[in-house]
Amino acid sequence: MSKRPKSPKKDPESAEAGSDAPSTPSQGVADRELHLYLDDHDDLILPEPPDEGEEDGVVASAAWVLESLDPIKQVGVKDDPPSGKRLLPGMVPLAPISMAAVAVSAVALIASISFSLQYAKEYLLAFAIAHLIFFGHVWTYHLGYRTQRRFLVFRQTVFITGLVVFVDWMLLDMVANPPSIARVKAQISDTFATYLWVAFYCNAVAGGLIVLHWLVLGRGYRAVPSSRRSS
Repeated sequence: MSKRPKSPKKDPESAEAGSDAPSTPSQGVADRELHLYLDDHDDLILPEPPDEGEEDGVVASAAWVLESLDPIKQVGVKDDPPSGKRLLPGMVPLAPISMAAVAVSAVALIASISFSLQYAKEYLLAFAIAHLIFFGHVWTYHLGYRTQRRFLVFRQTVFITGLVVFVDWMLLDMVANPPSIARVKAQISDTFATYLWVAFYCNAVAGGLIVLHWLVLGRGYRAVPSSRRSS
Protein backbone atom coordinates (compact mmCIF):
# COMPACT_ATOMS: atom_id res chain seq x y z
CA MET A 1 0.00 0.00 0.00
CA SER A 2 1.18 3.49 -0.82
CA LYS A 3 1.32 6.03 1.95
CA ARG A 4 -0.39 9.36 1.57
CA PRO A 5 2.07 12.19 1.35
CA LYS A 6 1.99 14.38 4.38
CA SER A 7 0.92 17.93 3.67
CA PRO A 8 3.78 20.28 4.38
CA LYS A 9 3.28 22.69 7.24
CA LYS A 10 3.02 26.27 6.14
CA ASP A 11 4.68 29.02 8.05
CA PRO A 12 3.00 32.44 8.39
CA GLU A 13 5.08 33.96 5.60
CA SER A 14 4.24 31.19 3.16
CA ALA A 15 0.58 31.47 4.16
CA GLU A 16 0.56 35.17 3.32
CA ALA A 17 2.38 34.54 0.08
CA GLY A 18 -0.12 31.88 -0.92
CA SER A 19 -3.18 33.97 -0.17
CA ASP A 20 -3.77 34.34 -3.90
CA ALA A 21 -4.10 30.61 -4.34
CA PRO A 22 -7.49 29.07 -5.15
CA SER A 23 -9.67 28.98 -2.06
CA THR A 24 -11.78 26.19 -0.69
CA PRO A 25 -15.58 26.24 -1.20
CA SER A 26 -16.17 27.67 2.29
CA GLN A 27 -13.63 30.40 1.63
CA GLY A 28 -15.32 31.13 -1.69
CA VAL A 29 -18.66 31.73 0.01
CA ALA A 30 -17.01 34.05 2.49
CA ASP A 31 -15.28 35.90 -0.33
CA ARG A 32 -18.54 36.33 -2.23
CA GLU A 33 -20.21 37.72 0.89
CA LEU A 34 -17.30 40.09 1.37
CA HIS A 35 -17.48 41.26 -2.24
CA LEU A 36 -21.07 42.32 -1.67
CA TYR A 37 -19.58 45.22 0.29
CA LEU A 38 -16.95 46.05 -2.29
CA ASP A 39 -17.27 48.29 -5.30
CA ASP A 40 -15.42 48.03 -8.61
CA HIS A 41 -12.24 49.44 -7.07
CA ASP A 42 -12.23 46.99 -4.15
CA ASP A 43 -12.98 49.81 -1.68
CA LEU A 44 -15.14 48.92 1.25
CA ILE A 45 -18.55 50.54 1.01
CA LEU A 46 -19.53 51.80 4.41
CA PRO A 47 -22.34 54.18 5.33
CA GLU A 48 -21.14 57.72 5.64
CA PRO A 49 -20.89 58.89 9.24
CA PRO A 50 -23.63 61.32 10.19
CA ASP A 51 -22.68 64.92 10.05
CA GLU A 52 -22.58 66.08 13.64
CA GLY A 53 -23.11 69.68 12.60
CA GLU A 54 -26.03 68.98 10.26
CA GLU A 55 -28.67 69.61 12.89
CA ASP A 56 -26.87 72.72 14.08
CA GLY A 57 -26.66 73.88 10.48
CA VAL A 58 -30.43 73.60 10.06
CA VAL A 59 -31.02 75.57 13.24
CA ALA A 60 -28.47 78.19 12.16
CA SER A 61 -30.13 78.47 8.75
CA ALA A 62 -33.55 78.97 10.31
CA ALA A 63 -32.14 81.60 12.65
CA TRP A 64 -30.45 83.36 9.75
CA VAL A 65 -33.71 83.45 7.78
CA LEU A 66 -35.43 85.09 10.73
CA GLU A 67 -32.59 87.58 11.04
CA SER A 68 -32.70 88.43 7.34
CA LEU A 69 -36.45 89.07 7.48
CA ASP A 70 -36.02 91.63 10.27
CA PRO A 71 -36.34 95.16 8.80
CA ILE A 72 -34.00 96.66 11.42
CA LYS A 73 -30.26 96.06 11.18
CA GLN A 74 -28.79 94.48 14.30
CA VAL A 75 -26.27 96.68 16.09
CA GLY A 76 -23.59 95.24 18.37
CA VAL A 77 -22.46 92.34 16.18
CA LYS A 78 -19.03 90.99 17.14
CA ASP A 79 -16.53 88.87 15.21
CA ASP A 80 -15.06 85.75 16.80
CA PRO A 81 -11.85 84.91 14.82
CA PRO A 82 -11.03 81.67 16.71
CA SER A 83 -14.34 80.07 15.71
CA GLY A 84 -14.74 81.91 12.42
CA LYS A 85 -18.24 83.01 13.40
CA ARG A 86 -20.06 86.19 14.25
CA LEU A 87 -21.72 86.86 17.58
CA LEU A 88 -25.17 88.44 17.62
CA PRO A 89 -26.74 89.90 20.78
CA GLY A 90 -29.25 87.69 22.55
CA MET A 91 -29.57 83.99 23.23
CA VAL A 92 -32.35 83.75 20.63
CA PRO A 93 -33.47 86.04 17.76
CA LEU A 94 -35.86 88.76 18.82
CA ALA A 95 -38.10 88.55 15.72
CA PRO A 96 -39.94 85.34 16.80
CA ILE A 97 -40.49 86.78 20.29
CA SER A 98 -41.94 90.02 18.94
CA MET A 99 -44.15 88.25 16.41
CA ALA A 100 -45.41 85.80 19.02
CA ALA A 101 -46.23 88.62 21.44
CA VAL A 102 -48.15 90.50 18.75
CA ALA A 103 -49.99 87.35 17.63
CA VAL A 104 -51.06 86.41 21.17
CA SER A 105 -52.11 89.98 21.87
CA ALA A 106 -54.17 89.92 18.66
CA VAL A 107 -56.03 86.88 20.01
CA ALA A 108 -56.72 88.85 23.20
CA LEU A 109 -57.98 91.75 21.09
CA ILE A 110 -60.36 89.47 19.18
CA ALA A 111 -61.72 88.02 22.42
CA SER A 112 -62.14 91.50 23.89
CA ILE A 113 -63.92 92.79 20.80
CA SER A 114 -66.20 89.73 20.79
CA PHE A 115 -67.11 90.43 24.39
CA SER A 116 -67.74 94.11 23.68
CA LEU A 117 -69.91 93.49 20.65
CA GLN A 118 -72.10 91.00 22.50
CA TYR A 119 -72.26 92.38 26.02
CA ALA A 120 -70.79 95.88 26.42
CA LYS A 121 -70.19 97.96 23.31
CA GLU A 122 -69.01 100.91 25.39
CA TYR A 123 -65.75 99.05 26.03
CA LEU A 124 -65.00 98.39 22.36
CA LEU A 125 -62.97 101.57 21.80
CA ALA A 126 -61.08 101.18 25.06
CA PHE A 127 -59.94 97.65 24.22
CA ALA A 128 -58.94 98.63 20.70
CA ILE A 129 -56.86 101.59 21.90
CA ALA A 130 -55.19 99.54 24.64
CA HIS A 131 -54.06 96.85 22.21
CA LEU A 132 -52.88 99.37 19.62
CA ILE A 133 -50.76 100.97 22.33
CA PHE A 134 -49.40 97.53 23.21
CA PHE A 135 -48.45 96.88 19.58
CA GLY A 136 -46.66 100.22 19.46
CA HIS A 137 -44.71 99.48 22.64
CA VAL A 138 -43.66 96.08 21.32
CA TRP A 139 -42.40 97.66 18.09
CA THR A 140 -40.51 100.32 20.05
CA TYR A 141 -38.97 97.62 22.25
CA HIS A 142 -37.96 95.72 19.13
CA LEU A 143 -36.40 98.85 17.65
CA GLY A 144 -34.58 99.70 20.85
CA TYR A 145 -33.12 96.22 21.28
CA ARG A 146 -31.97 95.87 17.68
CA THR A 147 -30.24 99.25 17.88
CA GLN A 148 -28.86 98.47 21.37
CA ARG A 149 -30.49 101.43 23.10
CA ARG A 150 -30.61 100.03 26.59
CA PHE A 151 -32.60 102.78 28.28
CA LEU A 152 -35.27 102.62 25.58
CA VAL A 153 -35.50 98.85 26.03
CA PHE A 154 -35.86 99.21 29.80
CA ARG A 155 -38.48 101.95 29.46
CA GLN A 156 -40.57 99.94 27.02
CA THR A 157 -40.41 96.88 29.24
CA VAL A 158 -41.78 98.95 32.14
CA PHE A 159 -44.51 100.46 29.96
CA ILE A 160 -45.55 97.06 28.57
CA THR A 161 -45.66 95.52 32.04
CA GLY A 162 -47.74 98.38 33.39
CA LEU A 163 -50.15 98.29 30.44
CA VAL A 164 -50.70 94.53 30.70
CA VAL A 165 -51.25 94.72 34.47
CA PHE A 166 -53.78 97.52 34.03
CA VAL A 167 -55.73 95.79 31.23
CA ASP A 168 -55.77 92.45 33.03
CA TRP A 169 -56.92 94.14 36.25
CA MET A 170 -59.78 95.69 34.27
CA LEU A 171 -60.69 92.29 32.84
CA LEU A 172 -60.71 90.66 36.26
CA ASP A 173 -62.89 93.43 37.59
CA MET A 174 -65.34 92.90 34.73
CA VAL A 175 -65.47 89.17 35.52
CA ALA A 176 -66.21 89.86 39.17
CA ASN A 177 -68.55 92.81 38.51
CA PRO A 178 -70.00 92.50 34.99
CA PRO A 179 -71.37 95.65 33.35
CA SER A 180 -75.11 96.13 33.68
CA ILE A 181 -75.90 94.97 30.16
CA ALA A 182 -73.61 91.97 30.48
CA ARG A 183 -75.20 91.10 33.82
CA VAL A 184 -78.61 90.94 32.20
CA LYS A 185 -77.41 88.93 29.23
CA ALA A 186 -75.42 86.64 31.49
CA GLN A 187 -78.69 85.22 32.73
CA ILE A 188 -79.14 83.73 29.26
CA SER A 189 -75.48 82.91 28.48
CA ASP A 190 -72.36 83.20 30.62
CA THR A 191 -69.91 83.15 27.69
CA PHE A 192 -68.95 86.74 28.53
CA ALA A 193 -66.63 85.35 31.24
CA THR A 194 -64.97 83.02 28.71
CA TYR A 195 -64.10 85.93 26.43
CA LEU A 196 -62.66 87.87 29.36
CA TRP A 197 -60.56 84.96 30.63
CA VAL A 198 -59.14 84.29 27.15
CA ALA A 199 -58.20 87.94 26.83
CA PHE A 200 -56.72 87.91 30.35
CA TYR A 201 -54.39 84.96 29.75
CA CYS A 202 -53.37 86.07 26.25
CA ASN A 203 -52.45 89.52 27.53
CA ALA A 204 -50.40 87.95 30.31
CA VAL A 205 -48.53 85.69 27.85
CA ALA A 206 -47.88 88.54 25.41
CA GLY A 207 -46.44 90.77 28.10
CA GLY A 208 -44.56 87.86 29.69
CA LEU A 209 -42.74 87.11 26.44
CA ILE A 210 -41.30 90.63 26.31
CA VAL A 211 -40.31 90.57 29.97
CA LEU A 212 -38.75 87.11 29.55
CA HIS A 213 -36.71 88.34 26.60
CA TRP A 214 -35.52 91.39 28.54
CA LEU A 215 -34.58 89.33 31.60
CA VAL A 216 -33.15 86.13 30.06
CA LEU A 217 -33.45 85.51 26.32
CA GLY A 218 -32.01 88.85 25.27
CA ARG A 219 -28.85 88.43 27.34
CA GLY A 220 -25.48 87.21 26.07
CA TYR A 221 -24.62 86.36 22.48
CA ARG A 222 -25.30 83.63 19.95
CA ALA A 223 -22.95 82.46 17.19
CA VAL A 224 -23.84 82.45 13.49
CA PRO A 225 -21.70 81.60 10.44
CA SER A 226 -19.60 84.62 9.46
CA SER A 227 -20.12 83.94 5.74
CA ARG A 228 -23.74 84.98 6.02
CA ARG A 229 -24.81 88.54 6.21
CA SER A 230 -25.97 89.60 9.64
CA SER A 231 -28.95 91.89 9.34
